[in-house]
Amino acid sequence: KTILLGRMKCQLCKSMQDKGIFPDIIVSDLLEAAKHIKRRG
Repeated sequence: KTILLGRMKCQLCKSMQDKGIFPDIIVSDLLEAAKHIKRRG
């Protein structure tokens, strides 16, 4: 699984689409990522 920390901006979104990169989870910061990981086990 991949986690993107930050906000999706138009340029980043287009670049990821062009390269076929799609994160499984998008969170605003490391704390949110840790909470998500802890919930999912």
